[in-house]
Amino acid sequence: MKQGADGAANATNSVEFPASGWTIKDLRIGKVHAGSVHIHDMKGAHQFREFVEATFELVKRRRQGRNATRYLEELSNPEAPRLLSEEAGDYLAEMKRRRKARSTQYSQKRHFRLLTLAAGDIPVSRISSAHIREFWEVLRWWPEDAGSSKKYQGMTDAQILACGKAKNREPRADSTMNLAKTQISAFFNGLVKRRVIASSPMVSFRDPRRSLVDAPKRRPFMAEEIVKIFDPETFLPWARKAPHAWWAPMIGLYTGARVGEVAQLKVADIIQDAGVWCFSIRVTEDSDGGVSQTLKGASAVRFIPVAQPLLDAGLLDFLEDARESGHARLFPQLKMGCKAGTQERNGVGYGQALCRLFSAHLKRSMSMQKGLAFHCFRHNLVTELTVNKVEPRVIASITGHLPKQHGREVMQYPVMEGHYMHVPTGIIRPEQVAALATFTPPVSLPVYQRGQFAHCFGKNAKKYP
Repeated sequence: MKQGADGAANATNSVEFPASGWTIKDLRIGKVHAGSVHIHDMKGAHQFREFVEATFELVKRRRQGRNATRYLEELSNPEAPRLLSEEAGDYLAEMKRRRKARSTQYSQKRHFRLLTLAAGDIPVSRISSAHIREFWEVLRWWPEDAGSSKKYQGMTDAQILACGKAKNREPRADSTMNLAKTQISAFFNGLVKRRVIASSPMVSFRDPRRSLVDAPKRRPFMAEEIVKIFDPETFLPWARKAPHAWWAPMIGLYTGARVGEVAQLKVADIIQDAGVWCFSIRVTEDSDGGVSQTLKGASAVRFIPVAQPLLDAGLLDFLEDARESGHARLFPQLKMGCKAGTQERNGVGYGQALCRLFSAHLKRSMSMQKGLAFHCFRHNLVTELTVNKVEPRVIASITGHLPKQHGREVMQYPVMEGHYMHVPTGIIRPEQVAALATFTPPVSLPVYQRGQFAHCFGKNAKKYP
């Protein structure tokens, strides 16, 4: 191939690119002459189209006179943009290298799947705002249990989507839509920075206006609701079924910990620090070298003293039973979310199983209103400690909240765990213990009996890693 005097690319001999999926024979771009073009596959067709359009654009610009419009926009990357599946695969591999949360990786992978269903596996440079509008429609109708239910096995994505449309489900929550927008935008913004594409197809899509209907939806449990939750007549028959049903609501009530933090506790996470029994909210390596625990962020790493009512209820006796069983996890009957038909973890974690179990119990046994869930315990603790005039920095050391800032001015001062790196634990632990002592919900916890869950910890009991 040689360069013509007019700036056009002239092909007088056969030029073949079998690895790229297309072959050209006697092609001249300038006066548009083509001898023979062979397309070997769909990828080659996309690449050839990119090649022809880029070449025409180059020729057009070179033929402009001195007084013609100046092109400020740079020409696209001379290499043909890769397919969506290729760029998405590299993006997910980079997320894994950066050790992003497994749940974040899973949701990103799912969004790539839906984007491919909406746009097809085409070069990323070809994805337009029209494809993104179709992506919103796919996300709207995609079944929530598509990745976990066996009923969708063997179906194509188009068939799964058709099943979702047949259900006529409610529209997605704003938070779900915003997560999809954030993740897909980050992907395209990365392509723009690498000069793979000139602009992102997401630029014209803005966040929806936040609905003020029934906001805020989360609130603390009312005093009478807490009494009802732990009423022996309803709580004990349900809680006796498994250790997590018995202990998780009690731990959530007296720690304000997130449901995932409670569900993933290990036996080794209940320790003594500065002479105080504590829950160590952290991430540790599993026996097989993997990591199954996840946290929201660095500020979530913390110690929470075990409140006296939990000690009085026999938590340490349960700890001994759990330790003697030899299982690493405190609640081995809770299963981590996995893809349907496989053991590949889907990033959901143990918390979703506990959240669903507890919410179902609230709805079935106590007919509580929609929106009340395990997370409400967190609102209870923070609200009552605030009313009791506990310092925000002490509350933050228990709940693991980040500070909110506006410029250099601190608007709110909940302290991260890192704030205490230079403060002896002998100072902060008494403050935390004193703070939790002011939290007095109107309940009397049932007392655990040694060996109560022997059927759950026995050799033949079903346990999950």
